[in-house]
Amino acid sequence: MYVNCPIQENNLSIGTIVTYDSNSGYWISAVNMNSVVGCITREAHQDENGAWWVQVTFTGECHALAAQSIPREGGFMMVSNGRVYANPTESGCGIISPAIPQQLERPEGALVMVSLR
Repeated sequence: MYVNCPIQENNLSIGTIVTYDSNSGYWISAVNMNSVVGCITREAHQDENGAWWVQVTFTGECHALAAQSIPREGGFMMVSNGRVYANPTESGCGIISPAIPQQLERPEGALVMVSLR
């Protein structure tokens, strides 16, 4: 499921994990997962009034930016500064999928498949 959400300016990349900032009324890069998070799945677009919008997925599979190297087995999804990392023991707000057989590594900054819940 996705929703078009407002952002303040065109400065967030596909794969960025975002959360709503009630002070500004915009979706911003999530610092952690202490509130509802979603993942930007399409490039930002500007409407006829000059406002910026992004498509944000809130549940299901999508690709998120890795905050650090992701192990081959994946793990529970944790959030740090708009990106994801794997934790093998602590339950998070989703799951980072295991690597496909041909994928040797998933370094910081790579898009990794996640399942948001």
